[in-house]
Amino acid sequence: MQYRDLRDWIEQVRDLGELREVRGATWDEDIGRITEMLHHTDDSPAVLFDDIPGYPAGFRILANANATRKRLALTLGLDIDIERRPLMDRFLELTEQGRAQADAGQLRDLAAGTADGSAHLDLRAEVHRLHVAARQVGTAGDPALARESRRHPAEAIFDGG
Repeated sequence: MQYRDLRDWIEQVRDLGELREVRGATWDEDIGRITEMLHHTDDSPAVLFDDIPGYPAGFRILANANATRKRLALTLGLDIDIERRPLMDRFLELTEQGRAQADAGQLRDLAAGTADGSAHLDLRAEVHRLHVAARQVGTAGDPALARESRRHPAEAIFDGG
């Protein structure tokens, strides 16, 4: 399976039944807690957080993107039914190739979209671990709750929404 961009990747993961969408989770507490829980749960879904309080409409966060063999294979452009060992071999090969390229080009590519060549990012970091005082930006672990509910957003991830 191939994908054109992140939107296409999300649609394919949705078609595989491996995506949950969570609306209204807070960026400063809920998203980090849910992401940490996903990281420690086998075969947990990718989660797309939307309608995040304090963020403009359309700002979304994708968490737990590559936590299953199928999703990692999709991301790498491999057959989603690939066995574990060939998947890990290919992952390591691509990682080594990417390190040299990323070190040289990452900041250049980030700045390429701005008129003066500088990069301006509006980042807010969620709390991933409650015992860590500082907020963290990273790639932790990466159906809608749109209806009115008093449940915690994490409950819908594991009971089907």
